[in-house]
Amino acid sequence: MREVTAGSQGITQVTWKAHLANRKAAFFKFDGQDGANGQWKGPETEPGVNDTANRLRNSHVAAANREWQLVIDPGEKSISGRNTPPVPFTNTKSHIPIKSLGELRTDENGHLLVLGGAGEAQTTKPGTLINNYVNNDHWFDDMADGPVSAEVTCVVDGKTQVVKLEGDTGAWVLVGPPDFAPSVGITVRLLDTLWDVAVRFPQEVKLSSSDGLFSQGLFARLAAQRADWDAQESKFKSYKPSFLHEVYPLLERALQQRQVHNPEASKSFHGSLAGVEQDLGSVSSSRGRRMRRTIFGYMRNPNNNTGNEPLLMPKGLGDRYSDLEKQPGPDYFMTLTRVQYAVLERWAAGEFVEDWDAAAAQAIPQAITAEGPDRAAMESSVGGPFFLQMQQKWSSLGFVLQEGELFFESQERSK
Repeated sequence: MREVTAGSQGITQVTWKAHLANRKAAFFKFDGQDGANGQWKGPETEPGVNDTANRLRNSHVAAANREWQLVIDPGEKSISGRNTPPVPFTNTKSHIPIKSLGELRTDENGHLLVLGGAGEAQTTKPGTLINNYVNNDHWFDDMADGPVSAEVTCVVDGKTQVVKLEGDTGAWVLVGPPDFAPSVGITVRLLDTLWDVAVRFPQEVKLSSSDGLFSQGLFARLAAQRADWDAQESKFKSYKPSFLHEVYPLLERALQQRQVHNPEASKSFHGSLAGVEQDLGSVSSSRGRRMRRTIFGYMRNPNNNTGNEPLLMPKGLGDRYSDLEKQPGPDYFMTLTRVQYAVLERWAAGEFVEDWDAAAAQAIPQAITAEGPDRAAMESSVGGPFFLQMQQKWSSLGFVLQEGELFFESQERSK
């Protein structure tokens, strides 16, 4: 298994194909976990009322016209060569005021670059306001997704062959909305959610034993976690997480959330761990031991999320949030992933690698790796629940640092 590029080891050409589309305006309305099982029931209606149309966005558009009126689909595009001029995904429907869903390019090595839209949103009905956080009729944007495939032309034993990589061996590209605060990390990233699935369900997520990529970097850590995971207890048996690479980044991202909300309790907008990293990353530090246990004691357990304690962390709304006025139930509040929680559990117990290095924590990797593009995209994508109302006033993990001491935001601040 190896990377192939045009001009190397018998490869004469790589032709990339991608198909981006935006079908959101013709799809079902978003409402939490509705549709997770493949069946959309739609918003609650009066008892006995079968309001099928109310499940759809832009339900005023007749079924026969929905594909033409509401779907942005420029069709499949292809590109090959090195430093090839952009191939745009131009919207050809004049009644939809979105210019493009992005473009294809190649770099100096012939690698494919899929660049998404420019973050554009427009309405087909002037004067129509955005009045819902996710479902708005008459509005369109340039987010998109779709399959990516490749045709590799190679010469084997003097004969030219074309190998198609698509379907299960292809890829899928996702273009999300703009990240308006890219320097602020996300507590539960898409990377964390997919990582959690890969660790807990090895039978569903295969790792190739013949591919050297899976024996280095992130994949080596993933393999180690999978091998040590106790599915029955939902925890690690003996795995020791790295404080530098696994624990510290989570705490740091949580604290960064304070830069994008109003922390009434402390008015400390740009907080940092400010020197307690050494204690938090030391097994022998008595101060670190107290802080580790306190932090973990505030964590909401994803294995038993009854939803009846709003002061636990993370301080966000969960997959089954419905209304702040209703009595909280299971999964009403957000949790870390089970693997994240298990990592912090080991850390709180003092079972972790003492590898804190301040310079390394701030360093940006320079090497380009096969995992890099996926990781870069997933680190900036949300992997937790989509309900954000509570995070407008509560920080993601709910702790702050003041004058060298760690505090937790609650009705009564406790050290």
